[in-house]
Amino acid sequence: GYYYYRKPFANPLEAGLGKGEATFNPYVKIGADSTITVVAPRAEMGQGVSTTLAAMVAEELDVSLDQVKVEHGPASYAYYNSGIMEDGGPFAFFDESATAEAVRSGLLVVGKLLALQGTGGSSSTRDGFDKMRQAGAAARQMLIAAAAQSLGVAAGELETLNGSILHKA
Repeated sequence: GYYYYRKPFANPLEAGLGKGEATFNPYVKIGADSTITVVAPRAEMGQGVSTTLAAMVAEELDVSLDQVKVEHGPASYAYYNSGIMEDGGPFAFFDESATAEAVRSGLLVVGKLLALQGTGGSSSTRDGFDKMRQAGAAARQMLIAAAAQSLGVAAGELETLNGSILHKA
């Protein structure tokens, strides 16, 4: 139960990487030519989800949105949508009672256990917000760590600016 819920699903991008590409998580790929690809696991149906999810990653990577291209994610448990379950409870969205919040929290767990990959119910941004922000931040930290190792300096001495990693001094 709990272990399965907390354990991350395998990264589906690892199997199909091209030469010189790296993936840090199921949502971000970076090519040897610095191409940044964000994987949007939700269908674009006119709601702007591809742009929204890409913007979250771009902001965390400290790059402009035009430096990011978007691909749709393959079918994979890694792209589960817990948000689609969250609104399935018998409570109005504005009900913040302890019971309503407990049921919503439980439904988030069910969403992961069922690994539903779907789009609907205005859930794409709500479900993707933390996932995409964390994906971008994790990729940024890994890039900084790699640059620090390459330069022989502490990671804390480096910062990002407009898609570059710079020494603070």
